[in-house]
Amino acid sequence: MIIIKDGSHAKRIIKLLLCTGEFPYQSLGILGEIHSVKRAVKRMSEVHEVKTDSEKIEFFGKIVNISGKGQLKTIRLNAYAFGLVKSLFPEMMEHYQYHTRNHRFRGDSLSVERSHRVAEAIAMCLMAGVDLFSDRVPALETASTNRKEYMDPVFYHCRQLKSIVVDELKKNQYTRIVGSIFYESGCYSIYNARDSVMMLSGEGESKTKRHLESIAKKNTFCDSVDNALLFGKSYDVAERTLLAVDSNPRESEVFGNIYKAYHFIPMDAFGVKLIQLFTTPYWREELIDQLYESHEVRKEVGNFQYDAKSGNMHYFSFLDSDLVKLRSVRNHILKEKEDLTVLCFKEQEAFLRSYMGPSVEIKLYDIEEIMDTLECVRRDPL
Repeated sequence: MIIIKDGSHAKRIIKLLLCTGEFPYQSLGILGEIHSVKRAVKRMSEVHEVKTDSEKIEFFGKIVNISGKGQLKTIRLNAYAFGLVKSLFPEMMEHYQYHTRNHRFRGDSLSVERSHRVAEAIAMCLMAGVDLFSDRVPALETASTNRKEYMDPVFYHCRQLKSIVVDELKKNQYTRIVGSIFYESGCYSIYNARDSVMMLSGEGESKTKRHLESIAKKNTFCDSVDNALLFGKSYDVAERTLLAVDSNPRESEVFGNIYKAYHFIPMDAFGVKLIQLFTTPYWREELIDQLYESHEVRKEVGNFQYDAKSGNMHYFSFLDSDLVKLRSVRNHILKEKEDLTVLCFKEQEAFLRSYMGPSVEIKLYDIEEIMDTLECVRRDPL
């Protein structure tokens, strides 16, 4: 017997699948302790009596189906369980039917991989408490300007973004964007590299940015979209991406031209906390003020993008996980041999020691303490 109640893995998985359509089996660790989540999915894929909080038997059968092998192993809702699903989340069935084309799925490897890429990003945002597919998510305006404040961060699916302006659909259908987050003081484009190197320098991404900016101008008080969240399996993906950029003369020239910042987000519990931090209103400005109260904060514009200085020591914060600025600082100190201390979270230390080399000093911070200092809201997951 399976009992579905608030906070249970079963209810969380059902809600996730209503948002994503399908989800990669190999990425279940995003939802919590990997072994307990896998046990829950296994039971949901077997025939069981299913009860809800009311203790009434609502369903007898499989809630989910598992199909495919290896990287393509995927989890989907069982159509025979739609009655149960609708009783739990009646407001989400319409969204599910739209985004899955009435419960139809393509089975080719490219389509499944693309679907998994989007699903992982959605799962990370949901675990960070970002709103999606609810009555609290405002509809996006296109015909007229209706600017509004997003007091809570919301996620818009890439299909929503692409379908807003019909004339732009063909221009943007090949972009690798998986969605966007609008929050009180800004907007992010979202990409998911998974476990591979992703170069974001094509004309398709540039058009997508302009398209998203036109949406933002009509719906928010944000006139530009200068920042992107780049999801990846781990910081190993970030390092491989930066090394690939440096080894490619063309990519080296244009890296950072489309978006001024690529905030790298590992797809784990630490990454979830980063999303909560990065969707706190005006977090960058407040973070700089808190970190460098007793230092000379850099004001001039130059090639060396450090944050503050004390004597001959330059200070640079990687707490924002920005790969564009990190690469710029590394390239400068390799040439000029400046004294540098990098401020980072404990989870970023191994990556920075590998990428920046032994000459750089590292100062560690605890993300929970930073979130407390900035009064970040810990939103409930899913």
